[in-house]
Amino acid sequence: MHVLGIDTSRTITSVVVARRAEILACLAQDKGVSSSVAVLALIDDALSRCALTIDKIGFIAIAVGPGSFTGLRVGFGTALGLAHARGLGVMGIGSLDAMARSQAGWDGGYIVPVESSRKGEIYTALYTMEKNVVKKLTDEMALAPEELAAMIDGPARFVGNALAPYEDMFRGEIKNEIEFVNAPVESFARGLARIALERFEVEGVADGVISPRYIRRSQAEINWEKRNN
Repeated sequence: MHVLGIDTSRTITSVVVARRAEILACLAQDKGVSSSVAVLALIDDALSRCALTIDKIGFIAIAVGPGSFTGLRVGFGTALGLAHARGLGVMGIGSLDAMARSQAGWDGGYIVPVESSRKGEIYTALYTMEKNVVKKLTDEMALAPEELAAMIDGPARFVGNALAPYEDMFRGEIKNEIEFVNAPVESFARGLARIALERFEVEGVADGVISPRYIRRSQAEINWEKRNN
């Protein structure tokens, strides 16, 4: 069973093709995503690199956020349109879950994915390794970096691809042992594919509607509310 993974929740778009435990192709581009055309081109490139066509894909895994509002809308439109045209199932995977999964095997304390949400906040959640499985300890949150620092009461590994603005503050505020992994987004795409394939082995692709995870309101919603109040 082949899975096509799509992650447009970040400023860098990534696509992955995997089968069982094997990653066949994983590509990323940092041009941002404003339409499905760029995503489809990246998908075509990934499929061609592993000598596959879309007909060989068993299902699609889409990163559901939290993340870029525009990116999530484009990614969902692309994934759902492709799935409808090809009769494929779609599985939603949390973007932070994929980031945490990329650190599977590290059991030194908290695994803390960090993604910028602008507005001076970050998206995050706390995870840990338990019996060789990444376990989620909290819901996803949008909060100030200082608020996250106050939550860390033990050793922690922060993971992201844009941690530099926060490292000094975290080191100053957190008294426990911490480390930083500035990982490429391709590693998060691989995490997404591995979660999807593991879940598929247990429950297949569940029927039902999947939706983006918007932890905070978009700027468009805020502006509309201001104009109409």
